[in-house]
Amino acid sequence: MRSLPEPVLAALRAQLQIRAGMLQAGARRVGWKVAASIPGVEDHLGSGGRVFGYLTSATELMPGQEGPPGRTAQLCAETELAIKLEHALAAGADREAAAAAIGGLGVALELVDVGAGSSMHEVIAGNVYHQAVAFHFPSPAVRSVPSPLSAWLTIGQTSFHTESDVDVAAVVVEMANMLGSVGEQLQAGDRIIAGSLLHQPITANRSAAAGIAGLGDVSCRTAP
Repeated sequence: MRSLPEPVLAALRAQLQIRAGMLQAGARRVGWKVAASIPGVEDHLGSGGRVFGYLTSATELMPGQEGPPGRTAQLCAETELAIKLEHALAAGADREAAAAAIGGLGVALELVDVGAGSSMHEVIAGNVYHQAVAFHFPSPAVRSVPSPLSAWLTIGQTSFHTESDVDVAAVVVEMANMLGSVGEQLQAGDRIIAGSLLHQPITANRSAAAGIAGLGDVSCRTAP
């Protein structure tokens, strides 16, 4: 498990300070997000370098709900694989322990504002563009899906499709290690959104739906 460079760590610590204030103000812990293609991150972590963001009840939407509130600069909708943990997992865990910690897979629809922040530190501290997220987890729980994943994103009447490989255990291991670098740990009940499978701009007052074959779909509507 390698340590993160100090500029990245400083930005993540600033992010977690904001998260701590939200939790103290009454927001509920929901989980974490994998964040890729963040300006400046690859300069420190190399090609494909990723960081994390946090998820709380302050930005969680119920399926079909309208959001996010407030102004955004460049709002986009994303289809993501969602992972629900059944057990806690510490940094340094192996793939087998990560796989055993997974309680179910689902689909997430995340709304992000890619116009938020102009530097690496601002983007990471500002929670890596996150604005809102809605989840769907099938019942009974699904713990594995065929590879590659078949995913779609519908905005208004326009649909986008892709197939993508996602190494679920590797995502959980990576998140556990990133959190461990700043003194955090994955807990039972945490949800992880594993990174964008589809990413498309969306305007105000539009419907969006995200789906993954075998896991169902979830929708929301952007605020006017």
